[in-house]
Amino acid sequence: MRRLGTWIFLSAAALAPQAPAQTTLTVPPWRATSEGSGAGILPFGYNRVRLTQVVSRTMLKGLGGSALVKEIDYRGDGKIAGTMSRPASVSWTVRMANLAVFPLHPTPRFPDTTGLTTVFKPRTVNWPALAAPAVPPAPWNVRFPLDVPFSYKGGSLVVDHYSYDLKTGRIYTYACDWEVSSPGTGGKVVPFGAGCPSGANRATGYAPAPGGGSLALFLHGAPPGGTALACLGTTASTWGGLLLPFSLSGVGLPGCFLYTEIVTMLPVKVGLSGMGETFLPVPGSPELLGGRLRAQFLVLQDPRVNPALPLTASEGLDIRLGSRMGGRRPAMYVIQGVNFQARTKWGFLFEGEGPVFRLKT
Repeated sequence: MRRLGTWIFLSAAALAPQAPAQTTLTVPPWRATSEGSGAGILPFGYNRVRLTQVVSRTMLKGLGGSALVKEIDYRGDGKIAGTMSRPASVSWTVRMANLAVFPLHPTPRFPDTTGLTTVFKPRTVNWPALAAPAVPPAPWNVRFPLDVPFSYKGGSLVVDHYSYDLKTGRIYTYACDWEVSSPGTGGKVVPFGAGCPSGANRATGYAPAPGGGSLALFLHGAPPGGTALACLGTTASTWGGLLLPFSLSGVGLPGCFLYTEIVTMLPVKVGLSGMGETFLPVPGSPELLGGRLRAQFLVLQDPRVNPALPLTASEGLDIRLGSRMGGRRPAMYVIQGVNFQARTKWGFLFEGEGPVFRLKT
């Protein structure tokens, strides 16, 4: 417990300013110059296919708070010997969407197409030959220059590929680079309690394994342009003699609660979308394996509960770090369907994995 509290305090003190937005971003970012952990013939090995990939903001922070995406690129799997090729697809479509909150429990239902923006209009695609690279990874040879540049708004992202060739449902060995996580490489973040005012100040997060990335905390539904404090501690039972959760009704904030002890507080700027975020690198320390934390946001200058005391609070977050040193679990998932299923409402859900791709702005 003491080791966790020390890490929280030292990590908060050492936070560096956020880097400027990048003109290219690989998803997941740690695969920019290295081969992914797997390979998949979805979606590009099929003539009838739908693949929806949902990516958390955790892996998109290199884009900054907003960006205009102009191209999406993919690469062949660099460990397959020989050259991969396939015939042209008669019609291929790419659609995208912004997603404010990354789902805690995603379902295998494809997103409604009315909520997606067609960025690569249906057309014939002539697929390039993918030669095995001398040294993996392969170059970004499968490219989709967007007909309609996509306005990314700082949250999570949906990328949807769709093709349905009426002549054939053929399958080809045309594999792209893919990232798959191993068991124990990711932690878990579960919201509890309720924020105030009702329905606002939602909190979400992502927890890695020690040495496997950053703890990410997100605030949603706060007043745009404001400031919040991300509060972190190690227990949700007591703090300084107070029993938790502690109702703030007595100080004039009905419906608001303090859910965590406060070891440290981090200032968080709220963007124009009402979302705030902070990232704390988790060091590769064995003492942190499976460590449990609590977190909550306090939103400053927010008069929605009591104008005389402009302060509100989010729900709490119960955080458990991963149990495998250095492992990375991609904060993304895919829903996929092939042949007749490409036209249905439901596919197969695979969490913590998906094709490696690159966004160009």
